Amino acid sequence: MTFSITKAAFEGFRIMRRAPVAVVMWGVTYFVCIGLILLAASGAVFSMVTAIGDAEPTAAQSFRIGSSVILAYLIAIPLSLVAASIVVAATCRAVLTPKKPGFFFMRLGGAEFRLMGAYMLIALGFVAAMLLILGIIGGIMGGTAAMNGAGAMPPRVVALIYPAYFGFIFFYVWISVRLSLLGPITVAEGRFALGRAWAASRGRFWVLLDLGAATVLRWFVLYAVAVTAFSTLALIAIGVVPDIADMDPSRVTSTVLPLMLVGAVLFAGFAALQFTVLSTPFAVFYRDVVAPTILPEEEPGAIDPRF
Repeated sequence: MTFSITKAAFEGFRIMRRAPVAVVMWGVTYFVCIGLILLAASGAVFSMVTAIGDAEPTAAQSFRIGSSVILAYLIAIPLSLVAASIVVAATCRAVLTPKKPGFFFMRLGGAEFRLMGAYMLIALGFVAAMLLILGIIGGIMGGTAAMNGAGAMPPRVVALIYPAYFGFIFFYVWISVRLSLLGPITVAEGRFALGRAWAASRGRFWVLLDLGAATVLRWFVLYAVAVTAFSTLALIAIGVVPDIADMDPSRVTSTVLPLMLVGAVLFAGFAALQFTVLSTPFAVFYRDVVAPTILPEEEPGAIDPRF
Protein backbone atom coordinates (compact mmCIF):
# COMPACT_ATOMS: atom_id res chain seq x y z
CA MET A 1 0.00 0.00 0.00
CA THR A 2 1.40 3.42 -0.99
CA PHE A 3 1.76 5.78 1.95
CA SER A 4 0.86 9.45 1.43
CA ILE A 5 2.11 11.98 3.97
CA THR A 6 -0.47 14.54 2.83
CA LYS A 7 -3.40 12.16 3.25
CA ALA A 8 -2.12 10.89 6.59
CA ALA A 9 -1.69 14.43 7.94
CA PHE A 10 -5.39 15.09 7.28
CA GLU A 11 -6.54 11.89 9.01
CA GLY A 12 -7.49 13.73 12.20
CA PHE A 13 -9.91 15.96 10.32
CA ARG A 14 -11.40 12.91 8.60
CA ILE A 15 -11.95 11.31 12.01
CA MET A 16 -13.77 14.47 13.14
CA ARG A 17 -16.07 14.19 10.13
CA ARG A 18 -16.53 10.41 10.35
CA ALA A 19 -17.00 10.13 14.12
CA PRO A 20 -17.87 13.59 15.49
CA VAL A 21 -19.72 12.18 18.51
CA ALA A 22 -16.65 10.18 19.49
CA VAL A 23 -14.48 13.31 19.35
CA VAL A 24 -17.02 15.12 21.53
CA MET A 25 -16.95 12.26 24.03
CA TRP A 26 -13.16 12.40 24.11
CA GLY A 27 -13.49 16.05 25.03
CA VAL A 28 -16.06 15.20 27.72
CA THR A 29 -13.72 12.59 29.18
CA TYR A 30 -10.87 15.07 29.24
CA PHE A 31 -13.19 17.67 30.79
CA VAL A 32 -14.11 15.29 33.61
CA CYS A 33 -10.43 14.77 34.38
CA ILE A 34 -9.79 18.52 34.20
CA GLY A 35 -12.76 19.06 36.55
CA LEU A 36 -11.25 16.67 39.08
CA ILE A 37 -7.95 18.50 38.78
CA LEU A 38 -9.72 21.83 39.37
CA LEU A 39 -11.39 20.41 42.46
CA ALA A 40 -8.01 19.28 43.73
CA ALA A 41 -6.51 22.70 43.00
CA SER A 42 -9.42 24.66 44.48
CA GLY A 43 -8.00 24.32 48.00
CA ALA A 44 -4.70 25.84 46.91
CA VAL A 45 -6.46 28.61 44.99
CA PHE A 46 -8.73 29.47 47.93
CA SER A 47 -5.76 29.51 50.34
CA MET A 48 -3.82 31.86 48.09
CA VAL A 49 -6.80 34.13 47.53
CA THR A 50 -7.54 34.46 51.24
CA ALA A 51 -3.90 35.34 51.87
CA ILE A 52 -3.80 38.08 49.21
CA GLY A 53 -4.76 40.77 51.66
CA ASP A 54 -2.03 39.82 54.15
CA ALA A 55 1.23 41.73 53.86
CA GLU A 56 3.12 38.71 55.17
CA PRO A 57 1.34 35.33 55.40
CA THR A 58 1.75 33.51 58.68
CA ALA A 59 3.64 30.23 58.93
CA ALA A 60 0.35 28.36 59.21
CA GLN A 61 -0.99 30.02 56.04
CA SER A 62 2.22 29.28 54.15
CA PHE A 63 2.11 25.65 55.26
CA ARG A 64 -1.55 25.34 54.25
CA ILE A 65 -0.90 26.86 50.82
CA GLY A 66 2.15 24.65 50.24
CA SER A 67 0.31 21.51 51.32
CA SER A 68 -2.64 22.32 49.05
CA VAL A 69 -0.36 22.94 46.07
CA ILE A 70 1.54 19.67 46.62
CA LEU A 71 -1.73 17.74 46.97
CA ALA A 72 -3.06 19.35 43.80
CA TYR A 73 0.03 18.28 41.88
CA LEU A 74 -0.09 14.75 43.26
CA ILE A 75 -3.66 14.43 41.98
CA ALA A 76 -3.26 16.44 38.77
CA ILE A 77 -0.26 14.61 37.31
CA PRO A 78 -1.71 11.06 37.31
CA LEU A 79 -5.15 12.32 36.22
CA SER A 80 -3.57 14.20 33.31
CA LEU A 81 -1.68 11.07 32.29
CA VAL A 82 -4.84 8.95 32.53
CA ALA A 83 -6.81 11.44 30.41
CA ALA A 84 -4.07 11.67 27.79
CA SER A 85 -3.67 7.89 27.65
CA ILE A 86 -7.41 7.29 27.22
CA VAL A 87 -7.78 9.85 24.44
CA VAL A 88 -4.59 8.89 22.58
CA ALA A 89 -5.54 5.20 22.67
CA ALA A 90 -9.04 6.09 21.45
CA THR A 91 -7.70 8.11 18.51
CA CYS A 92 -5.45 5.19 17.54
CA ARG A 93 -8.36 2.73 17.70
CA ALA A 94 -10.43 5.05 15.50
CA VAL A 95 -7.78 4.56 12.80
CA LEU A 96 -6.73 0.96 13.40
CA THR A 97 -10.13 -0.61 14.18
CA PRO A 98 -12.77 1.82 12.87
CA LYS A 99 -15.45 -0.90 12.70
CA LYS A 100 -15.12 -1.71 16.42
CA PRO A 101 -16.02 1.58 18.12
CA GLY A 102 -17.11 0.09 21.44
CA PHE A 103 -17.68 3.00 23.82
CA PHE A 104 -16.50 5.69 21.40
CA PHE A 105 -13.20 3.77 21.04
CA MET A 106 -12.44 4.48 24.72
CA ARG A 107 -11.39 1.99 27.36
CA LEU A 108 -9.44 1.95 30.59
CA GLY A 109 -7.40 -1.18 30.22
CA GLY A 110 -3.92 -2.51 29.62
CA ALA A 111 -3.14 -0.27 26.65
CA GLU A 112 -4.01 2.87 28.58
CA PHE A 113 -1.95 1.89 31.62
CA ARG A 114 1.00 0.93 29.42
CA LEU A 115 0.79 4.30 27.70
CA MET A 116 0.56 6.06 31.05
CA GLY A 117 3.68 4.28 32.28
CA ALA A 118 5.55 5.06 29.08
CA TYR A 119 4.55 8.73 29.24
CA MET A 120 5.70 8.90 32.85
CA LEU A 121 9.10 7.43 31.97
CA ILE A 122 9.49 9.80 29.02
CA ALA A 123 8.56 12.81 31.15
CA LEU A 124 11.02 11.79 33.87
CA GLY A 125 13.71 11.31 31.24
CA PHE A 126 13.16 14.77 29.78
CA VAL A 127 13.15 16.36 33.24
CA ALA A 128 16.41 14.60 34.07
CA ALA A 129 17.98 15.72 30.78
CA MET A 130 16.82 19.31 31.31
CA LEU A 131 18.15 19.38 34.88
CA LEU A 132 21.46 17.96 33.68
CA ILE A 133 21.81 20.60 30.98
CA LEU A 134 20.81 23.40 33.35
CA GLY A 135 23.23 22.05 35.95
CA ILE A 136 26.11 22.04 33.46
CA ILE A 137 25.31 25.57 32.30
CA GLY A 138 24.88 26.78 35.87
CA GLY A 139 28.17 25.17 36.89
CA ILE A 140 30.05 26.79 34.02
CA MET A 141 28.52 30.20 34.65
CA GLY A 142 28.99 29.92 38.41
CA GLY A 143 32.62 28.87 38.05
CA THR A 144 33.31 31.66 35.59
CA ALA A 145 31.64 34.22 37.85
CA ALA A 146 33.73 33.02 40.80
CA MET A 147 36.94 33.38 38.81
CA ASN A 148 36.03 36.81 37.41
CA GLY A 149 34.61 38.22 40.62
CA ALA A 150 31.66 40.56 40.21
CA GLY A 151 32.46 41.32 36.58
CA ALA A 152 30.20 40.53 33.66
CA MET A 153 30.16 37.09 32.12
CA PRO A 154 32.64 36.65 29.25
CA PRO A 155 30.89 36.57 25.87
CA ARG A 156 32.25 33.07 25.19
CA VAL A 157 30.55 31.73 28.29
CA VAL A 158 27.25 33.46 27.46
CA ALA A 159 27.49 32.05 23.94
CA LEU A 160 27.46 28.51 25.39
CA ILE A 161 23.83 29.01 26.39
CA TYR A 162 22.60 29.08 22.79
CA PRO A 163 24.12 25.75 21.64
CA ALA A 164 22.80 24.12 24.81
CA TYR A 165 19.32 25.59 24.26
CA PHE A 166 19.06 24.60 20.60
CA GLY A 167 20.73 21.28 21.34
CA PHE A 168 17.96 20.49 23.80
CA ILE A 169 15.33 21.40 21.18
CA PHE A 170 16.95 19.12 18.60
CA PHE A 171 17.19 16.37 21.21
CA TYR A 172 13.49 16.80 22.03
CA VAL A 173 12.50 16.63 18.35
CA TRP A 174 14.69 13.59 17.74
CA ILE A 175 13.30 11.66 20.70
CA SER A 176 9.73 12.70 19.81
CA VAL A 177 10.11 11.41 16.25
CA ARG A 178 11.76 8.15 17.32
CA LEU A 179 8.91 7.49 19.78
CA SER A 180 6.10 8.84 17.59
CA LEU A 181 4.73 5.32 16.98
CA LEU A 182 4.38 4.58 20.69
CA GLY A 183 0.59 5.05 20.78
CA PRO A 184 -0.45 2.92 17.80
CA ILE A 185 2.02 0.13 18.61
CA THR A 186 0.85 -0.03 22.23
CA VAL A 187 -2.80 -0.25 21.13
CA ALA A 188 -2.32 -2.60 18.18
CA GLU A 189 0.24 -5.00 19.62
CA GLY A 190 -0.75 -4.96 23.29
CA ARG A 191 2.74 -4.48 24.67
CA PHE A 192 4.79 -1.94 26.59
CA ALA A 193 6.15 -0.39 23.43
CA LEU A 194 8.99 2.00 24.24
CA GLY A 195 11.60 -0.33 22.78
CA ARG A 196 9.34 -1.51 19.96
CA ALA A 197 8.46 2.08 18.96
CA TRP A 198 12.14 3.00 18.95
CA ALA A 199 12.98 0.01 16.75
CA ALA A 200 10.04 0.59 14.39
CA SER A 201 11.22 4.14 13.63
CA ARG A 202 14.75 3.02 12.75
CA GLY A 203 15.47 3.92 9.14
CA ARG A 204 12.21 5.89 8.93
CA PHE A 205 13.24 9.03 10.82
CA TRP A 206 13.02 11.47 7.92
CA VAL A 207 9.67 10.16 6.71
CA LEU A 208 8.27 10.44 10.24
CA LEU A 209 9.79 13.91 10.61
CA ASP A 210 8.11 15.00 7.35
CA LEU A 211 4.84 13.53 8.58
CA GLY A 212 5.21 15.35 11.90
CA ALA A 213 5.94 18.65 10.18
CA ALA A 214 2.92 18.27 7.88
CA THR A 215 0.74 17.37 10.86
CA VAL A 216 1.91 20.36 12.90
CA LEU A 217 1.05 22.69 10.01
CA ARG A 218 -2.54 21.39 10.13
CA TRP A 219 -2.51 21.66 13.92
CA PHE A 220 -1.80 25.40 13.68
CA VAL A 221 -5.36 25.88 12.39
CA LEU A 222 -6.69 24.56 15.71
CA TYR A 223 -4.06 26.50 17.61
CA ALA A 224 -5.17 29.79 16.05
CA VAL A 225 -8.79 29.11 17.02
CA ALA A 226 -7.75 28.15 20.57
CA VAL A 227 -5.62 31.29 20.99
CA THR A 228 -8.56 33.43 19.93
CA ALA A 229 -10.90 31.72 22.40
CA PHE A 230 -8.46 31.86 25.32
CA SER A 231 -7.57 35.49 24.57
CA THR A 232 -11.24 36.41 24.74
CA LEU A 233 -11.56 34.62 28.07
CA ALA A 234 -8.42 36.36 29.35
CA LEU A 235 -9.83 39.78 28.46
CA ILE A 236 -12.96 38.96 30.44
CA ALA A 237 -10.89 37.74 33.37
CA ILE A 238 -8.74 40.90 33.39
CA GLY A 239 -11.83 42.91 34.23
CA VAL A 240 -12.60 40.66 37.19
CA VAL A 241 -9.27 39.64 38.72
CA PRO A 242 -8.12 43.10 39.91
CA ASP A 243 -11.16 43.31 42.19
CA ILE A 244 -10.61 39.92 43.86
CA ALA A 245 -8.44 41.35 46.63
CA ASP A 246 -11.30 43.60 47.73
CA MET A 247 -13.98 40.91 47.48
CA ASP A 248 -15.53 39.04 50.34
CA PRO A 249 -14.15 35.47 50.35
CA SER A 250 -17.66 34.11 49.87
CA ARG A 251 -17.92 35.98 46.56
CA VAL A 252 -14.55 34.86 45.25
CA THR A 253 -15.76 31.36 44.39
CA SER A 254 -18.87 32.59 42.59
CA THR A 255 -16.73 35.02 40.59
CA VAL A 256 -13.77 32.83 39.69
CA LEU A 257 -15.50 29.46 39.32
CA PRO A 258 -17.47 30.32 36.12
CA LEU A 259 -14.27 31.54 34.46
CA MET A 260 -12.47 28.37 35.53
CA LEU A 261 -15.30 26.20 34.17
CA VAL A 262 -15.34 28.01 30.82
CA GLY A 263 -11.57 27.71 30.64
CA ALA A 264 -11.77 24.01 31.46
CA VAL A 265 -14.37 23.41 28.72
CA LEU A 266 -12.25 25.27 26.15
CA PHE A 267 -9.09 23.47 27.24
CA ALA A 268 -10.75 20.04 27.19
CA GLY A 269 -12.24 20.65 23.75
CA PHE A 270 -8.93 21.88 22.37
CA ALA A 271 -7.08 18.94 23.94
CA ALA A 272 -9.44 16.40 22.36
CA LEU A 273 -9.11 18.02 18.93
CA GLN A 274 -5.36 18.35 19.37
CA PHE A 275 -4.91 14.68 20.25
CA THR A 276 -7.07 13.75 17.27
CA VAL A 277 -5.06 15.82 14.83
CA LEU A 278 -1.62 14.96 16.21
CA SER A 279 -2.04 11.24 17.00
CA THR A 280 -3.98 9.84 14.06
CA PRO A 281 -1.39 10.46 11.30
CA PHE A 282 1.12 8.23 13.07
CA ALA A 283 -1.53 5.56 13.54
CA VAL A 284 -2.04 5.68 9.76
CA PHE A 285 1.73 5.32 9.27
CA TYR A 286 1.77 2.28 11.54
CA ARG A 287 -1.24 0.74 9.77
CA ASP A 288 0.05 1.30 6.23
CA VAL A 289 3.83 1.00 6.64
CA VAL A 290 4.85 -0.80 9.85
CA ALA A 291 2.06 -3.35 10.37
CA PRO A 292 2.40 -5.00 6.93
CA THR A 293 6.09 -5.69 7.65
CA ILE A 294 5.56 -7.48 10.99
CA LEU A 295 7.06 -10.97 10.91
CA PRO A 296 5.01 -13.91 12.27
CA GLU A 297 7.15 -14.12 15.42
CA GLU A 298 6.55 -10.40 16.01
CA GLU A 299 2.75 -10.64 15.97
CA PRO A 300 0.90 -9.67 19.14
CA GLY A 301 0.81 -12.55 21.58
CA ALA A 302 3.62 -14.49 19.91
CA ILE A 303 6.53 -15.74 21.98
CA ASP A 304 9.48 -13.39 21.70
CA PRO A 305 12.46 -15.49 20.52
CA ARG A 306 14.92 -13.11 22.19
CA PHE A 307 13.89 -14.26 25.68
